[in-house]
Amino acid sequence: LRFLRAKKFRVEPAIVLANEDFEWRHKMNVAAVRRMRARDLLGCDPELANQFFPHYWNGHDKFGRPVLYSLYGGFDIKKLLELTTWEAITRHHVWESEILTEYMVDATAERGYPVDKLLVVIDLEGFTLGRMSGSLLHFVQTIGLLDQTHYPERLGTMVWINAPSWISSVQARLMKLVDPEGTLNVKMFAKREDWEPYLRSLLDDDQLPAEYGGAGGALPG
Repeated sequence: LRFLRAKKFRVEPAIVLANEDFEWRHKMNVAAVRRMRARDLLGCDPELANQFFPHYWNGHDKFGRPVLYSLYGGFDIKKLLELTTWEAITRHHVWESEILTEYMVDATAERGYPVDKLLVVIDLEGFTLGRMSGSLLHFVQTIGLLDQTHYPERLGTMVWINAPSWISSVQARLMKLVDPEGTLNVKMFAKREDWEPYLRSLLDDDQLPAEYGGAGGALPG
């Protein structure tokens, strides 16, 4: 169904996309990747890698959707690539996506309605224009293309918080990489007094991390 939705219910393109996904899964040996440890996939300590690629799966929103927090201010692709490789980063993303699929299946069974999308919070605190490198854009494009091709229709809502004033000048370019069809529900906020109430409208207090005003405890990092 997600391939049909991704292709706006055009049957032939959806079949092509599904067949491409089947072939990719065989070539990538996704079943084996799913069973691996993060350390073996990355070839380094995953906690160390996360220092330069800070992102955390933490709790769920009021609809049961898992929540991803990406702290772009801490992204340092150059240092990350001193620890691992593009290929390993891609495999690790596939591993996370497969674990996420299992979570959604369980959440759907528990709640009695489909849980098949994500809430993504992109925290731009400390993200400077100098970090807009070619390597970062390559990273966003690589992950975005992988998701569009093999995990389509996963992103439900994307919330950008602590957005610097200059981000609007590159937002369209970044969104084109992750959402070329323009179907995502995207919200952008610069000030805490604007984004915190919005996050509270999506998450119960015990699911909202302490950094963002909730009682859900601090993020692991």
